[in-house]
Amino acid sequence: MATEVDHYVPFPGFPEWDTSGFDSATIDQYESMLDEARKRATPKSLERALTVATRYAAVDTGALEGLYQTDRGFTKTIATQTAHWENALALKGEKTRRSIEDALEAYDYVLDAVTEHRPITQAWIRELHAVMCRHQETYTVHTAVGEQQQPLPLGEYKHYPNNPTNLSTGRIHHYAPPDMVESEMNRLIDQLRGDDFHKAHPVIQAAYAHYAYVCIHPFADGNGRVARALASVFLYRRPGVPLVIYADQRDDYIDALEAADDGVFTTFLTFIEERTIDTAGNIFVSLEDAIEHESTVKRSLFETTEDKRYLPSLSRLLTLCLHHFILASTHFDECHPRLILKSRFETLEDRSPYLNPRNYLETITPLSGFRAIIRSVNNPETPVSAIYIIYSSTGQLPLNFNIVEIREDHGNLSPVSPPIIIPRRNIFPEETKSNKALLSAWARREVKKLVARAGSFSS
Repeated sequence: MATEVDHYVPFPGFPEWDTSGFDSATIDQYESMLDEARKRATPKSLERALTVATRYAAVDTGALEGLYQTDRGFTKTIATQTAHWENALALKGEKTRRSIEDALEAYDYVLDAVTEHRPITQAWIRELHAVMCRHQETYTVHTAVGEQQQPLPLGEYKHYPNNPTNLSTGRIHHYAPPDMVESEMNRLIDQLRGDDFHKAHPVIQAAYAHYAYVCIHPFADGNGRVARALASVFLYRRPGVPLVIYADQRDDYIDALEAADDGVFTTFLTFIEERTIDTAGNIFVSLEDAIEHESTVKRSLFETTEDKRYLPSLSRLLTLCLHHFILASTHFDECHPRLILKSRFETLEDRSPYLNPRNYLETITPLSGFRAIIRSVNNPETPVSAIYIIYSSTGQLPLNFNIVEIREDHGNLSPVSPPIIIPRRNIFPEETKSNKALLSAWARREVKKLVARAGSFSS
C-alpha cells in the first residue's frame, strides 16, 4: 500500500526551478515608473500609498481561504479607509475584523524582514504564522464522519496530514507529511539563502518562496496567508509592493499553482508578475494623484472646482497609456525578436515645453505626457522616439481627454495625427473593457509606427 510519503513530491531546489520562459521587461518598466514617481512624491504620500497597498493585501488574503467573503468594493473601502469604512467592516462581524487586523499586523511583521536585518528562518516563519492567525482559535478538519473543528496551534507545525481535494477536479494534493516538515523547512531556508536565489529577480524569488512553502504546507491551517506574506518580503524589497491577490482571482491562482505542480513554473511566475504589475500600477496612480494635487495647490494652476475634477483621472489615464504601450512593445519583442532591442518610457513634467502646445491648439488645458523610446536591432545606436500629450479642452463637457502624438518643427509643435478621445467615465473610477480594447489597439498601432520609423519593420 502506498504511504503518504510515496505521494508527496518534494519541492524543486532553486537551481531546478525553471525560469527560462520568464521575461522581466514589463515589470522592470513598471518599477522604473514607480521609482521616478517616488522621487517626486512627499514622504507622506509614499507612506499613504504603501499603507493602502498593504491593506489591500491584508483584506483579501483571508478571503482567499474562505474565512469571510469580500468583493472589490468592500476591499477598496477598507483599504483606502473611505467614509464609513469602519461601519462596513463592523457589518462583516467581529471574526472578520479580527482576521483582517491580524493580517495587517502580520504584514507589519513582514516589513522587519525586508531590510534583511531580520533573516528569514524557521523561527521567523513560525512567528509569522502565530501573528497571522492570532485570533483564529480553530480550523476545519474533513473526516470520514464529516467536518470537525479542531484547535489551531499557533506557530506550531502540523501533527496530522492536511491534504486537500480540488472539488472541481477531484484531485488530491499531497503536502509534506508531518514527520518530514522539519527537514523540508530546513531545506527551504537553505534554498532561500543560496547565492543563485539572491541573484534572481524579485518576482522569481517571490514565486519560488511561495510555491516551495505551499508544497510543504507546514501548519495545520493558515498556510496560504503565510505564503503570500512570505512572497511579499521579496516584492517589498523590489519594486516595493506587497503581493496582492484578490478573492475573485482565486481560480486563476489555483490553476497557476497546479500548473507549477505539473512542472510548468512559468505560469505561476507570470501570475505573480501580473499581480505585482497591478499593485505597482495602483501605487503609481496614487503617487501621481498626490503629486499632481500637491503641485496644483502650490502653483494654483486650476482655479475652478470643475477643473479639479480632472486630477484623479489624469494619473489614471497616463498610467493606462503607459501600461498598454509597455504591453504592445513587449508583444513586438515576442513576435518579432529581431525588431525591438529595448523600449523605455519617460513621463514628462508639467514644466516641459511639450506640455504647453498653445501655438497650435487653442483653449486647452495641458495635463501630462510621456515619451516612448525604442531601439531596434538594426539601429541600436539611433533610437526613435515619440512624444504624446494628454489634454482636455477647457470647459469641455462631458469631460473627455485627448491623446495625441506631437512633433516639433523649427520650434513649432503640431499633432502628427488626429487625437484619440477618451471619456472620463471610461477610466474613472475603473477602466471599462471597451477602453482597454481602444487603448490596446492604439498602443499597438503607435509601437508599430515607431518600429517602422527605425526601418526595422514593414507592414
